[in-house]
Amino acid sequence: MEGATAVTQTCPLCGKIETNAVPTVGFLMWKNGMLIQRAMPEINQCIREFLITGFCESCRAENDRISEEMEDEE
Repeated sequence: MEGATAVTQTCPLCGKIETNAVPTVGFLMWKNGMLIQRAMPEINQCIREFLITGFCESCRAENDRISEEMEDEE
């Protein structure tokens, strides 16, 4: 990815360290207040969630599973 910034975060749930490359210009626009979907429309939903929450892929999947179970119980 040309003009990319590597973003590394530690998952707040499991402690796993994950790194993703994102467009530098879009990343800066997002950090300055633009909606992430507008700032970086080319990145996928998993990377957007990683940037917003810091959760690693497996913790996001587990969180989604639990959320779906809770919705089914209602």
